[in-house]
Amino acid sequence: MIKLPPKNRNQAIYWNRLCLQFTKPVKRSKLTKQELQRQNLVEIRNSLLECVEIDGVLNIIQEIDRILNLKIVTDKHLVKIASSIKSVYEKYFDQPIPAS
Repeated sequence: MIKLPPKNRNQAIYWNRLCLQFTKPVKRSKLTKQELQRQNLVEIRNSLLECVEIDGVLNIIQEIDRILNLKIVTDKHLVKIASSIKSVYEKYFDQPIPAS
């Protein structure tokens, strides 16, 4: 878009308003708790897809898919997934998860 120099004050206001309308920065809204939880579950699912050959991981992935299809994801769902991953880890490596 070519901006022509204003001939009078009203034309300058028009051009400035028009330029601001098309170049207005888009403000991103904060993610809700539900969106954050769903995003975390998708990341966990994607990381677990690489370990499908381990016993129990396929069940966890199916459970994550089931939870993602629900209308509301609660903290109980996340705790359940975390405990499932912990049990599979401890069974596979025969040692508890190190504290971080």
